[in-house]
Amino acid sequence: MRNILQIVGGVAAAGVIAAGTTALTGSGTVFGGLNGGTATQFVGGTVQQTITGATVDNVVYLNDATGTKTTSIAVTVSGATNKYLTLTPGGTGLSTIGDGTAADEWACTGAITGGPIYHASAPKVQLTSSPATVTCVPSLASGPHQTQGWYKGLTTLDMAVTNS
Repeated sequence: MRNILQIVGGVAAAGVIAAGTTALTGSGTVFGGLNGGTATQFVGGTVQQTITGATVDNVVYLNDATGTKTTSIAVTVSGATNKYLTLTPGGTGLSTIGDGTAADEWACTGAITGGPIYHASAPKVQLTSSPATVTCVPSLASGPHQTQGWYKGLTTLDMAVTNS
């Protein structure tokens, strides 16, 4: 009887582990970075993502070696051709002069109309295909727009797809 209980307990534990793994890989999120990338690179261990108006196929975050500075966000969405995608990152914010390399806007490129599109906090781009991938990187607005800097302590990424 004891062996049967041990087997049942082992199967139950394996089921819990498998369910957790499925939930993680089914999230559509890929964590990148110089050190191989894991979800624990983020302050607090996670980034909460929400979208309205379309389907998220994939989100890729690239980070520096410390894992606390996001250097790129790439989002792939379906079902939104000719619609507008607004990305709103949340957390500490873009880097400033005192942080090293300054950034004061996002520069977004990809399957969009008229890119690159620049915005200080919540870039809004018109998608040209489905699926469409949009990549946003921190940038410096002064002079010619320059890709540089990072986003510190990214904790949320809100995405909204609208008709205008």
